[in-house]
Amino acid sequence: MGSNLSVCFKQRCSEPENPVLYLATNESTIPHELGIIVNDLFIVCKFEQTEDFVYVPILGWEILMKLEDQGIPSIIKDYFKDKSDYNRSIYNKISELFTAPRIIGNEDIYDQTIGLSNLYFQNGADGILYPSIADNFKSANLSLLPEKVWSKLRAIDISIYKLLKTDANRSIDVQVLKEGKFNDVNNISWSNKIIDKYLRYKKNVP
Repeated sequence: MGSNLSVCFKQRCSEPENPVLYLATNESTIPHELGIIVNDLFIVCKFEQTEDFVYVPILGWEILMKLEDQGIPSIIKDYFKDKSDYNRSIYNKISELFTAPRIIGNEDIYDQTIGLSNLYFQNGADGILYPSIADNFKSANLSLLPEKVWSKLRAIDISIYKLLKTDANRSIDVQVLKEGKFNDVNNISWSNKIIDKYLRYKKNVP
């Protein structure tokens, strides 16, 4: 999966006292999910999967099936091949919460999605896969329990970015400030070379 989205406040699947690691399939999803502003710094950490996940509920599966990343739709087809119509209907109801804006009227949807996430985690889920609202449902997020991170994933690269500007379409320009790699014991070796790298992420629009 993609890049580190971990933050320390209430999120769709976690409260500050029980954080999870948030990952994204697209690196460009990260600043939109974090809601950062110009001149903010953020860290991108890339992982590779080293061990299969045993149980990851897939929510918003009909949206995820439309992703251009063909790896995700193939996972979903396999996940739902032995599930009944009844199970699919339950997943669809839950998916409505995981694909809804945080605030509807005076209600904070996160109170419900956190409760549902806790139920999944208490019943053996390694993590939860769902579409990214911040990226207009063009990528997927994975919330992963901390104890599963180092047993299932290996950190590869790490970079520190600075958000330079955004435009009316919410495309963003970033500067790469520092780059590093993880070794076999998860220590970071930072590059000493002068970095003159700028990236532009176009906002995924419907």
